[in-house]
Amino acid sequence: NNILMLNMKKKPKLFNSTILSFSILVLLPTLLIFSFVSTKIRTEMINQNTRIETNTLYQTALNIETEIKNNSIMASAIVHNEKIIDEGLVFNMAKSRSENYNSHTNLDKYLESYLVSNNFSGEIYLLFNDKEDFHLSRNSTSIDASYDELQKILNLSTIDNDKAQIVDNLFNNFGFKYPHTMAIVTYPPAYWGYKKSYTAEILIAPLDSIKQFYNNENINSSNTILLVNDDDKILASNKIDSIGNQLSSLITEDSKQIIIKKPIENTNWTLIRIMDSKDITKTVDKIFTVVYILLVVLFILYIIYNIIILVLITNPLNQLIENMKEVGKGKYKIQEIPTFFYELNSLSSSFHSMVNELDKLNTEIEQAHNETLIHEIEALRFQINPHFMCNSLSAIRMMAMIAKNDAIKRMSTALMVIMEDNLNGTGSFSSVKHELKNIESYIYIMQVRYGNSFSFEKEIDEECKIAQIPSMLLQPLIENSILHGLRNKEKNGIIKLKIKHIENKLEIVISDNGIGIEKEKIKSIFDKNTDSSKGFNHIGLSNVKRRLELLYKNESQIIIKSKANCEDSFFMQIITIPFYIIKEEKNKKYGLENEKNIISR
Repeated sequence: NNILMLNMKKKPKLFNSTILSFSILVLLPTLLIFSFVSTKIRTEMINQNTRIETNTLYQTALNIETEIKNNSIMASAIVHNEKIIDEGLVFNMAKSRSENYNSHTNLDKYLESYLVSNNFSGEIYLLFNDKEDFHLSRNSTSIDASYDELQKILNLSTIDNDKAQIVDNLFNNFGFKYPHTMAIVTYPPAYWGYKKSYTAEILIAPLDSIKQFYNNENINSSNTILLVNDDDKILASNKIDSIGNQLSSLITEDSKQIIIKKPIENTNWTLIRIMDSKDITKTVDKIFTVVYILLVVLFILYIIYNIIILVLITNPLNQLIENMKEVGKGKYKIQEIPTFFYELNSLSSSFHSMVNELDKLNTEIEQAHNETLIHEIEALRFQINPHFMCNSLSAIRMMAMIAKNDAIKRMSTALMVIMEDNLNGTGSFSSVKHELKNIESYIYIMQVRYGNSFSFEKEIDEECKIAQIPSMLLQPLIENSILHGLRNKEKNGIIKLKIKHIENKLEIVISDNGIGIEKEKIKSIFDKNTDSSKGFNHIGLSNVKRRLELLYKNESQIIIKSKANCEDSFFMQIITIPFYIIKEEKNKKYGLENEKNIISR
């Protein structure tokens, strides 16, 4: 039972096992698979979005390059047009308003052909040595750059030939209609300088490709579109507040940023797109968050469900376990456990039926065992009586031969006392006082039988006289001393009987000063297989030992002490049994006759 309980303590409980199994076999794999899938989906979304944005960025860069290239070609064509150079010379040398007007009209006509053929919507400025400027605009609203502003643009130019140059700036502070205006500076060919025509040509026009930075879609986008120069200065951006700042102001150490760059050919510009991966995956993140929440809710619901179900299962099982422990202790009166589940109810009913059947069988076995004990005890008692009767009748026969009537009367009286007790006594126990009365009669008979060759002494504690001992317990022990110890002693034989109360035990000591018995023969005294016809030992001590074992289990003890074949030889029988009294006897002693009859120790 201890090993079983130890094993049970080592076993995990059903609830903990169920939750642990669910977590390991279902929840953990689900979370791992879900995390893996969500990571793959996020990565794929980021990669796909990056590819799309890269293509878009490259297309935007290509559009900017194409637009700049077309405008540069047109600017170069204008400075190499002889008619425009000649008319510019006329315009520069005009002395009257009419000449000036005619030249202005002619220049306008020549330039307009370029504007129309190239669908140019910007402005063209021709700067002269001694005049402020000349311009032609195709915008509905003129940019109207001042002469000083045009000089600033020229100062940013690093060439002095007829090559077209994109000025390293986007002019956002001139009050232009668009904050993405581009300026291209071109100078007339040097070999035409003698004609003293215009000194420089400036094309100012908004870049349509950059103009797209500022539409509603890009302005409201979480992504950032930038055009920076080689100093990382932001020239254009859909985040208007960042224009003019350094690129580093928008770059963070956050690894979630995705940066795509594309240099613009023939310029020192770089087109950049900055994206936040969180913004790319925010939609799917919301979905995954909802799924995570659903998983948590489902797990909590599962836990609640398990608690309810397991309580309905484990509580009856725990009660059933407790009932099993009670049955293991020999307690068969248990309550049947009602349960919610059919299987548990069947188990409980079957166990309850089994316990009832076990209780019934145990009762029957106990009753049968008790009956067997009673029959065995009675048989042992009747086995003793014939030997006693033979000895007693032999003594009476001898006395009859002598024909002494008083002795025969006393002998008959003593015999009748013993016979009446044997014939009328049905109980297994009697008091020490009652047994002493029988022993005294028996001693008298045996003294007559052996011619007063021995004397009998007794020392009985007063409280021991009401103690209960097995009926006919003392007689076979006294008989052992007479028939064995004193059988060769013709006189001065002594038999002593001492009864004491020692620590809830009754100690009975019967000794004689006879011949004793050798130590090696003591063990054979209790051998129940010894033939009863070969000696008295089997009839006496072995039967007494068997009776005591049946009546007291392990609470009785018989000890033999002896010293043989010497002057101080002796034979001593010591019996220790529980000290029992019948309460009625105790009450009589103390004047409490009306108390109930119960046995107490």
